[in-house]
Amino acid sequence: MSEKEMEASNKEMITFSDEIVKAQKEAAAKEWECFVDIFRRNDRKEELLFEPLDLVKNTAIHVLARSGNKQCLKELLQMLPKTKQLEALRKPNYEENTPLHEAVLFHDDPKMVDLIMGFMPSQPDKDALLEMKNNQNETVAFRAARYGRLRVIKYLHGKLQPRGLQSSKHFQPNIYGGRERPILHTCVLNFSFGAAIWLLKNVDKSLAKEKFMVQKKEKENTKIVLQLTCLKLLAKMQLAFESTGTLEMGLTKRLLYELLPEDGYESELEDDAENNSVKIARDEESSQPNDGNKKTTKSKVGVFSRINYAFWKHAKDRFSFIGKIWDQKKRHKFAEQLVKLLLDIDEESWKQYPLVPFNEPIALSLEFPGNVTEKKEDMKLINRVEKEERVKKLLEDKKSKKKLYSDDKVGIMWKSTLFMAAASGIIEVVNLIVGKYPEAISYVNEDGLNILHVALKYRQLEIYEFIEKTSAFELLTQRISKDKRTILHQAGSMEYYREQGLAGVAYQLQCELEWYHRVREKIPKQYLMHADEDGLTAGDLLDIDHAEMHDEAKQWMKETAQSCSTVAVLIAGVVFAAAYAIPGGNEGGRPVLRTSSAFRIFTIMDVVALATSLGSVVMFLSILTSSFDLWEFHRALPRKLKWGFAMLFFSLITTMLAFAATILLTIHMEGNKSSTTLAYSLAFVIVSIFGLTQFPLYKMVEDQVKAMKKWCGPKSTKSRSNKS
Repeated sequence: MSEKEMEASNKEMITFSDEIVKAQKEAAAKEWECFVDIFRRNDRKEELLFEPLDLVKNTAIHVLARSGNKQCLKELLQMLPKTKQLEALRKPNYEENTPLHEAVLFHDDPKMVDLIMGFMPSQPDKDALLEMKNNQNETVAFRAARYGRLRVIKYLHGKLQPRGLQSSKHFQPNIYGGRERPILHTCVLNFSFGAAIWLLKNVDKSLAKEKFMVQKKEKENTKIVLQLTCLKLLAKMQLAFESTGTLEMGLTKRLLYELLPEDGYESELEDDAENNSVKIARDEESSQPNDGNKKTTKSKVGVFSRINYAFWKHAKDRFSFIGKIWDQKKRHKFAEQLVKLLLDIDEESWKQYPLVPFNEPIALSLEFPGNVTEKKEDMKLINRVEKEERVKKLLEDKKSKKKLYSDDKVGIMWKSTLFMAAASGIIEVVNLIVGKYPEAISYVNEDGLNILHVALKYRQLEIYEFIEKTSAFELLTQRISKDKRTILHQAGSMEYYREQGLAGVAYQLQCELEWYHRVREKIPKQYLMHADEDGLTAGDLLDIDHAEMHDEAKQWMKETAQSCSTVAVLIAGVVFAAAYAIPGGNEGGRPVLRTSSAFRIFTIMDVVALATSLGSVVMFLSILTSSFDLWEFHRALPRKLKWGFAMLFFSLITTMLAFAATILLTIHMEGNKSSTTLAYSLAFVIVSIFGLTQFPLYKMVEDQVKAMKKWCGPKSTKSRSNKS
């Protein structure tokens, strides 16, 4: 290392004195009284209070402000003369954060902010402190909003009278990665939806129209690739909404989530007496405050809802695990409310509808089925040179084609909001947009895709079912995209496929075939013969894209059937042998214990176990002898596998019960009812737990219930009508 490099590195080095090291130990142990005593007893306390206490150059004032201990911070500041108190509170750390910046980092405590502001000698000094910015261009109010410190924001808004917090002074965009990021985007990215709602209602509605410029640098030039409004950003945040943010919850958490109140969270956004907040209603175009005499409108919640809300609010303060789920549900409700507010504010933009372009004509495939094999080889890149040339030609053709309409701001907004929400599966955003602007569902982007194409591409079932219930569904099914693909092509393609949480590849393939089958029943029949720009019908695309999954499903199905049939044969052999070695033996060709109820249970369970185990063997053998055609994985093979599993489980259960009955007969426990009940319960519970955890029996039951509803529903309706 050169001398210049050594000098540069030495400038960045920090040397801590012995007193500071002692203070660091007390701070690490959170012994704040001892922390203050170190400075109180030291003759150099005024000097020590300005020395850095950590590697970020935080002073003792910074550390105590961040800790939330108001009394110790007050004592520490009182050790300094009044002339140096202002200097200590304005001193920045390495990130240029003042103690007030640090105070709002972990705590939403207006009293801590009030304590620090109380050491400011005059109102101009207070204003200057609140306008100080760190190296990310964040004021104290910006930082408080970023981390969702809503009580602090309302307190500051009430202190800065008569105008309150102003977007031009306190909420200028911060600097993130060399780019400016608006306050609303920052709040949303930090899941501080409550703060975002409060800012829009009380500070400046025009914040909703600010955009976050996402840039991509290419050599010396900087190219803007995307402009994100806050609404577009929300349309991509799956964790912010209930429909997509609760998918990974377990049964207990999900049950607790459902029990938590649906209403009442908006009361946290209202002004309270403690903060003495004053609402400043602002016009959308002007920053001038309107009549400030508007009363805060309390949410109209019923008495029972208020009691329920109060109960769970008390419970979440007592139990941390309830508090975490409470915070999650509150974020989901605030995110939905924020979407509504953003749609209302930007109402004029949403009223501008781009015209739907002309639909692509139907191109019937006249090729023979044998040509599909050649296309499969082409798709597998066997002839790589021809494949690359074909792709290049397709790209050149696309560039030469004219756009349907100009890619203006309205088109970008529609595409990036409605389509992004549909692709992400956020039904709340889609529902709110279509509910407020019904014609939004008919939008077609420059690639000729509508919302139905997007939902099928990304396999978003809830979005698809929502669209299916609308009056525009039949019209949407007829749209053909610019690459000549129908919605059935999208259902058959695996371009954006994501693995489902299903037990086995065969069930994943069944789910894909169910998607295709469901869409095929809805589209016009002539679309079944339509070929895309590659000359592939939807059926061809289904075969090609799912060829690898089909092979894996074959292998998985064979291995599963072989393993289960081996177990079933073993069970059949055991119960068959048990029938000839009955407990108690024979006397004159008749069982000795034939009058016992336990013996009758043994006989019944043994016969049932033999019948079900042999039945499962038949099912698994029928699977092994099948042709494993692609569409057999839609219904036939999964149904056989489910029934084979069901009979195998039932044979395991009855075998265990037969064994329990044999034990009871052997040790003569007929008179002890409690022991008998315990033995049967253990035998049943152990096998049931094994079956439920290892095999997807629940799926078979679910499918059977749905089938019963499907078939019984219309019949029951008809019978009622006939009776009437």
